[in-house]
Amino acid sequence: MDIKKAYEILGVSEKVTMEELEDRFMILVKRHKNASQLSNEEETSELDQINEAYYIIRAHLLGQDESAANETFKEKLGHFIYYYKFHVVGGIIGLILIISFISSIVEGQNNKIDLPPADLTIVMLGEYQIDDTLPIQEKLNPLFPQWETLHIELFYQPSEMNSEHDMGIIVKNQAELSQLDLDLLILDEHQYSVFVERNSFVSLDHLSDGLIESVGQDKLYYDQAEEDTQEHLYGIDLADSTIFDNVDDRENKIAVIPKGQESIEKAETFITTVLESTIEE
Repeated sequence: MDIKKAYEILGVSEKVTMEELEDRFMILVKRHKNASQLSNEEETSELDQINEAYYIIRAHLLGQDESAANETFKEKLGHFIYYYKFHVVGGIIGLILIISFISSIVEGQNNKIDLPPADLTIVMLGEYQIDDTLPIQEKLNPLFPQWETLHIELFYQPSEMNSEHDMGIIVKNQAELSQLDLDLLILDEHQYSVFVERNSFVSLDHLSDGLIESVGQDKLYYDQAEEDTQEHLYGIDLADSTIFDNVDDRENKIAVIPKGQESIEKAETFITTVLESTIEE
């Protein structure tokens, strides 16, 4: 989408201010959600156009690259929070939920200030029925003796929003993720499909050809995201690894590297090491 088309979709002039842009975006999202004539597919398509137009104009006003493909993963999370605020729960209730969740998150992060930084931070995001990540951590530690601290967190996230409670969980997760110095995500298939469409991940095309060939094709996730001209390898399912033994075998465990990290070297090391150990098994 070019800048001219973005102005047309939002119905604003080229002299629009940031405040006017934010107000117009909120009006359009709320107006769209109040309309009940569209099918879910049509609704999603039109909302995607509104969201894309908003980010293109916003980037233009900030003097940034106008391509949505250059947003970092954290910037995309902010986009989801803004959208979900109106997607299920109406204005005031949604705003109260978000303020409450973010306040608790900030307080929780303040309590972690004295903790040493992790060598690698991993988040599992999806409909994982897991009570404790400690068994996974204990199996990972011997694989990475060079790292003193490997931090792994689990965020249960429903694939559908059927209630205000589901919406609250999703908003809370996105806000918490935006506070983490995240190196690697492990996703179920639904969450992978949600994020990959918005070009949220680093391509894994450059991983060793021999390593990729040794992995079954059904474990490799090739997709053509926004702004891509061809398919790229964005995710690899690590579910066959023994690190996930006795851990919710119903869901895929797709490893991806989110965009916007200062360095992806350790995340790549994690993926290749776990794959190599799986092959040896």
